[in-house]
Amino acid sequence: MDRTDSLRTYLAEKPDDRFARYALALELKREGDLHAAEAELRQLLSLHPTSGPGWLQLGNVLVEQRREADAASAWRDGIKALDGLKTADATKSRAEITAALATVDET
Repeated sequence: MDRTDSLRTYLAEKPDDRFARYALALELKREGDLHAAEAELRQLLSLHPTSGPGWLQLGNVLVEQRREADAASAWRDGIKALDGLKTADATKSRAEITAALATVDET
């Protein structure tokens, strides 16, 4: 069983596990299955809307699909979702998403 299959099997038992879902999305992205990666990231964000890394990677996957406007929209949604959170992780994620957003807003 490969890593993708292992993660899917695990998620069948624990569908709310944000770390496993994020790992599956990254694995799918690495394999080049951008549509499946996008679907997993959207599922992650529906369950865990304050996942800064999830928002960042969703935008990255959309950029790789040449959907810059959708990426910018996702990143803006991510910034809104993290608004008001004062944790170090949220602050870091906001900075990373803001930097990523600047790359598509400039084009």
